[in-house]
Amino acid sequence: KLFSTTNTHIIFVRGNHDDPSYFTDEKINYSNIICVPDYSVVKTFDHNILCVGGAISVDRIWRKQQEIRLNKYKQSNPKKLFWENEAPILNENILNELKENDIKLDMVVTHTSPSFSQPHFKDTAIGWFKTDPKLKEDLKKERNIMDSLYKLLRNEHDIKVWSYGHFHIYFEDLIDEK
Repeated sequence: KLFSTTNTHIIFVRGNHDDPSYFTDEKINYSNIICVPDYSVVKTFDHNILCVGGAISVDRIWRKQQEIRLNKYKQSNPKKLFWENEAPILNENILNELKENDIKLDMVVTHTSPSFSQPHFKDTAIGWFKTDPKLKEDLKKERNIMDSLYKLLRNEHDIKVWSYGHFHIYFEDLIDEK
């Protein structure tokens, strides 16, 4: 009610620790608080914002082990700590639809970031490499997906702002490649 009276809107983009069904099945869908599916375009008075969720959990092996431990004796409603489809994807079909419908984006909100953005390497991942031999490769793939997304967007759109939160730290960079 407060958000409605103050015209405040909260839009959740899928993170790596989030149940994807909340973003595809509209489990949270109030007048001023929603979870949006990946590749949703949020239109405001002044902006068209592309929202793309997903990222790799550096602690995914630990999360899978804890999930088994937590649910060992549960008969119903198992506790989820990890989702296999947590990583971001590159959906060129939706980007092509935007182009066909002449929808111009000027902002992007993702959970993780392209490789040219800070931090360039997630230091906290190093310790997890010992228990997860594919982690380093998967983190590189994740960044490559975001790099590909950026390259596709910059050719068709004038992106002014790209925001992300996966790394839990604040950076502000001015990047001008054009």
